Amino acid sequence: NGFLADSLSTARVAALGATLGELVLHPTIRDALLAARKQPLSVVHDAAGSRIPWEALNIDGWFPALDAGLSRRYATAEVVPARFDAARREARGLAVLVIANPTDDLPGAEDERARIVELLGKARGVGVTEIAGADATLARVTSELESGQYDVIHYAGHAFFDAQRPGESGLVLADGELAGAALAALRRLPPLVVFNACESARLRRGARAPNRRASSLRRN
Repeated sequence: NGFLADSLSTARVAALGATLGELVLHPTIRDALLAARKQPLSVVHDAAGSRIPWEALNIDGWFPALDAGLSRRYATAEVVPARFDAARREARGLAVLVIANPTDDLPGAEDERARIVELLGKARGVGVTEIAGADATLARVTSELESGQYDVIHYAGHAFFDAQRPGESGLVLADGELAGAALAALRRLPPLVVFNACESARLRRGARAPNRRASSLRRN
């Protein structure tokens, strides 16, 4: 953990983001993005492009994910881009929603929740709302997601992947599954969402898991 903390320092992430921008974006594209920097950025990518850490993108000191917001869109008609709530851009402070271990069987996810809350609790101007275990129901999570009150959402738990209909993949909550179709129907979403779960980044077919609920977070 100490090694990871040192290797992922703010300066290191900024340097990696700058290198990323130089490697994958033509100078003309970088200039165009800087000119529109006040607008949310949606990255439309294919399966190969999904491997690029776009959230770390740094163009001349501008981080789209931390400014107006950045979302990803896999190139399929089944998934729609995120819709940002403009009112949050005018609000003071940073509001974070942490959703962890809805199924109560991932100790690593619980440790992750505790660590995030501890770190953010030391930051001035940051408010954290926690939903963990049995409280992370479909109704509660959906309501919080659409409330427009949050700038960042961090989810740590199970996810599932539907190879036939990737847009129907989603998260496993305490009393059911939150699929892509439900997320697409939400009117307001925060600028930054982190899904830390097995299967959450899959875009293609692969070895079939014995049970989609069996995937779990692996922690050292």
